[in-house]
Amino acid sequence: MSADPFDRLSAALAGRYRLERPLGAGGMATVYLAHDEKHDRKVAIKVLKPELAAVLGAERFVVEIRTTASLQHPHILPLFDSGTADGFLYYVMPYIEGETIRDKLNRETQFGVDESIRLAREVAEALDYAHRRGIIHRDIKPENVLLHDGRAMVMDFGIALAVSAAAGGRMTETGLSLGTPHYMSPEQATAEKELSPRSDVYSIASVLYEMLAGQPPHVGGAAQQVIMRIITETARPVSDFRKNVAPNVVAALAKALEKLPADRFDSAKQFADALGNATFTVAGMAAPVARASSRRAWYASPLPYAAALAASLAVVAWQATRTGPRTNGAPMRFVVKPAAGGLATGRRFGNAISGDGRRIAFFARDGSATRIHVQEVGSLLAKPLPGTEDVRFFALSPDGRELAVQTGTGGIKRVVIDGSGVSDITLPPDLAKLLFSGISWSTNTIVASFGPYGVLLIPANGGDAQRVAVLRGGKPCRCSQRPVLSPDGRHLFVAGPNAYMLPVTGGEVKDLGVAAQAIVGLDGDLLFFVTADQKLMAARVDLRAQTLGPATTLESGLITGSAAALSANGTLLMFTGDSRTQLDLVDERGVGTPITEASGALNMMFPRLSPDGKRVAVAASERIGMGVNSRVNIIDIAAGTTTRLTGDTVSDRPEWSPDGTRVIFRRFYDDRREELWWQPYDRSGPPEPLQTGAGSQRLIAEGMVSPDGASLIYRSVADTTGRDIWYRALRGDTTPKPFEVTPADETMPRFSPDGRWVTYVSNESGAPEVFVRPFPGPGGRTQISAGGGTEPVWSPDGRRLFYLNGNDLMAATLSVSSGVTVSARERVLTADVAPGGIHANYDVAKDGRHFLMVRNAGGSTDLTIVLNWLESARKRVAR
Repeated sequence: MSADPFDRLSAALAGRYRLERPLGAGGMATVYLAHDEKHDRKVAIKVLKPELAAVLGAERFVVEIRTTASLQHPHILPLFDSGTADGFLYYVMPYIEGETIRDKLNRETQFGVDESIRLAREVAEALDYAHRRGIIHRDIKPENVLLHDGRAMVMDFGIALAVSAAAGGRMTETGLSLGTPHYMSPEQATAEKELSPRSDVYSIASVLYEMLAGQPPHVGGAAQQVIMRIITETARPVSDFRKNVAPNVVAALAKALEKLPADRFDSAKQFADALGNATFTVAGMAAPVARASSRRAWYASPLPYAAALAASLAVVAWQATRTGPRTNGAPMRFVVKPAAGGLATGRRFGNAISGDGRRIAFFARDGSATRIHVQEVGSLLAKPLPGTEDVRFFALSPDGRELAVQTGTGGIKRVVIDGSGVSDITLPPDLAKLLFSGISWSTNTIVASFGPYGVLLIPANGGDAQRVAVLRGGKPCRCSQRPVLSPDGRHLFVAGPNAYMLPVTGGEVKDLGVAAQAIVGLDGDLLFFVTADQKLMAARVDLRAQTLGPATTLESGLITGSAAALSANGTLLMFTGDSRTQLDLVDERGVGTPITEASGALNMMFPRLSPDGKRVAVAASERIGMGVNSRVNIIDIAAGTTTRLTGDTVSDRPEWSPDGTRVIFRRFYDDRREELWWQPYDRSGPPEPLQTGAGSQRLIAEGMVSPDGASLIYRSVADTTGRDIWYRALRGDTTPKPFEVTPADETMPRFSPDGRWVTYVSNESGAPEVFVRPFPGPGGRTQISAGGGTEPVWSPDGRRLFYLNGNDLMAATLSVSSGVTVSARERVLTADVAPGGIHANYDVAKDGRHFLMVRNAGGSTDLTIVLNWLESARKRVAR
């Protein structure tokens, strides 16, 4: 059976409804466009979320929802059908072209006064019709009112009642709450079990208030604040926001928004009549009620609000924040716990938050793969984004609708989160194939840093990218991780090892005098950054003088510098904990034996076992990033000792010489050079250059010596063809010769144990796949992987070729004679292997049955959201 809900539902409804495509998803249901086969018409099918359906039970839900099917009113969207199918609970409505009040509010902020009143009266008429039949909607909000040919159509009528009744008081088991905080009546917000029609009156009045004022009656930075204000504060007269609203409408809204149900209109019809009656007034309207008195009235009221408040806040603790003015409420912290395989570990700790604080994105495990997950703040579930298994860095657009991502194949793509499109961003030729070291998205600009190659400012709305040279001491600076553009678009802030700023016109960076691993954001005169000891700090910056004031520690225990994000409305998102890694020798069951002690201080990458299996060469850095402070270490397994092999420059991607006496590694220089060097593992001799870049082979990024010691195969980067594979003899004629040079990217070359074959990865089909070719040729190539593959490593006997597909370690069994054929492919194990990107990040032991991997060694890792964080932080920063 397919695990895809769309496929499952399509099969279950076959013959009755033909599903065409998803239309969207809300807190309780996913909506699909479908064709009613029997009646030859378009319909919308809403399917309850699985976690909700599991609690409700099919029989009770169907019984309750049938009570709403009899509703027939010009302003109520009818219910065509309902039922169960393959465990799904669903109901069917007409498919009507149009937009909701929420859609129009998002676009226009406010409605015309006459239009607002007309629509509110139409909804009130529909509510009164249902109320007289004993049905209360319970979830009136802008999202549930469809505008069709200018008329209001109330959707999901009675669905909330059906869900509530079917749940039998067990709604808290689902983690969902009925109603949206901004439109809840006080009695609904405090979890009263029995609701009267007056609750719906309060909700439609709240919707009308927003259509007129551009915001609901009560706003706040968090759901808890909104609910507290609904309960304790009197809404400001709508005329404070819209001077031309008639007095009778102002009075009708004030009465409909009263705290006590008994003080509101008796019916929705009375509310509708008051909106249309120019003479309607409310006694005492001329004397505004002070907030203090409204609080006293609440405490004196007979409703048990105080007793119910704690339970209500618990239900809505994870509801969405709302765009609007920042509030001065106390910070509130919540921990996100992904329901799938949990948060990513190792190096993948990127996260992002939209400008309004309503959507977050982060790395999490999903089955066998680590992907970007997107979650609405207020939703129970995070949505994995297919195709993001190989993403290294990403940024979320301020409106939360798109991601800018880079995968292990280089380049930058724009990904629309709803799945409607993916597009490539055009980069300068010399950057198009490079991996960048950080990315952010300001209001109108995507900002990507390319280590010593500078920073690229990419207009989000189209246009030519602007390249900014980042120099330090007259040389290219590697201090450009997670760059941030100032709101005025005139300054860049970059980090590593200190915080720096420079004008977007480029040039020498200005050292701001504080150690910084990454820049988190700039708000007004405050610069937020993460230090190497994983503290989130802030200091006041003077843009004109290019100086930074004393720094204040605001948070501690962040996992990495790229693990914090700050929204425009003041919500903080961060990874915290004490994540530790260690080298494990892992068997095919996934059981590991530690090679090193767990460490939170070093980030290890690219482990390689020596030919005799006694030692490990591994790249280790003190911070996350593209080679920053990376050195090659040698681990003696038996002795349990670690010694440093390299130390003068950035170096990584180690490989052993065939005789096990020397280690090959990539050396990275500040003047944009990448070269291959090698050195005796015991430092009995000095390091020596093995392959340097020249001509079209501008950068030499990884290499390996053939088993007979006669040849070197390596991967270079060229301006025109990107990543290519070359080889040369180590003796005699050492002229480089092409092995795989095409417009596509070819990476990760590795000799087979007998030296007859070379495996590599190519992305010519759009996705990376593993290939094998005879060395040095002639002969054709064979595709080894199917459905994606990267980071290939041979078994010691050459009969199997291992590679990664997502987080699955796969093994292809090979038949080798005059050519190579794949006789079988199997998943060996699933392991959360940190992606090497363009170099294998694991190794195979001599027995071919154990694997050397960098793995999570325990500790706790939390993804934490802090609401109202910024206002509190500003007060703590020294002046």
